[in-house]
Parts: sequence; C-alpha cells; structure tokens
Amino acid sequence: MNLKLTKSIKTILNFQTIGISLIFMISLFFFSAPFLNMLVSNETNSTYQEAKKKFKLDQISKQEYELIRKKYTYFGYSSKRRMWFAIGLPLLLLYISSLLLYCSTKIENDFIKKIIGLISFFSTLISFYLLIWALWYRADFPKNWYYIAIGFLSIASVMIVKHSFSFIESIKEKKRKETLANENFINKGFEIIDLFNEKYTN
Repeated sequence: MNLKLTKSIKTILNFQTIGISLIFMISLFFFSAPFLNMLVSNETNSTYQEAKKKFKLDQISKQEYELIRKKYTYFGYSSKRRMWFAIGLPLLLLYISSLLLYCSTKIENDFIKKIIGLISFFSTLISFYLLIWALWYRADFPKNWYYIAIGFLSIASVMIVKHSFSFIESIKEKKRKETLANENFINKGFEIIDLFNEKYTN
C-alpha cells in the first residue's frame, strides 16, 4: 500500500516538474517578445525596395506593388525587426491578460472575481485587437470593415480562450474524480485483502 502511494507521489511530482518547466519556457518566450526585435535582422528585401521606389515614381501600378509587397515582406513589414517591434508588446500583454483571465476563475470571493474577470476580459480583448491589427495584412481592404472585422475577431478570440480554460478545468475535474474513485477502489481492495489476511492467518 505504501509502495503504491509512493509511486503515485512520484508520478505527481514528475508531472509537476514537466508543467513548471513548460510554463517557464512559455513565460520566457512571452516576456522576451518585446526585446526580440533587437536580436533579428533589420535587412529588407532588395526586390521590395526596388518596387517601392518604382511605385513612388508611378512606374508600376498599385496592384503590382502590393503583390511584390505581400511576397517579400513579413506580414507587411519590411524587415523581421520591424515585425517583432510591432508584435512584441501585444504578445506580452496577451500572455499576462490570459493568465489573469485564468486566475480569475480560481478566485472564491465573488466581488473580486467579477472585477478581475472584467479587467482580464477587456485587457485580453485589447491585446488580441493589437496583435491582429499588427499581423493582418490590410491592403485593398475597406477601412471601416477592416476595423469591424478586427473587433469581431478579437471578441471571438477572447471567447475561445475563455471557453478553452473552462474546458481544461472540466477535464481536470473529471480526472480528479476518476483518480479519487480509483484510489478509493484500490484502498477498499487493500482493506478487503487485509481482512482476509487477518482471518486466515490468525
């Protein structure tokens, strides 16, 4: 019985170690995101630069320029450094907001839970908005519809994150109940075995 309990504790500790390591790596990436622009190249594609000059001189059409721009840029940014500079802070904000949104589900005080939940909801919404705005290539897209679409996608993204957390919690609760049931079953089995041993050894 003690051996079974020791194995269970070791399994739990292994999962915790893996979980902590994974959280550390993910956190390291997101907290480093605002500074990654300093580590990547600021080099721009020569074909894009040439097309940009020709477009300014009316030597190529806007359609031709946009095709070249889409092909030789990073989500519309001329270099990797510019792209990471634009998305670094929104990524960090998204990570912190998502953590806050998750933590708000663990708060027992209803009043504080609602306040933190509301703050985390809007901060997650804003971070998604900024991130989509930074990455969505918007050439030849009606301006009004573009911002409406970003708002819709941001709200949808927040709802997906929120429901994902609820789904994860339901799975964890289900596994917890199954583990508890199995442990009770095993303990009951050991109790029966102990009773038989006492009966036939005495």
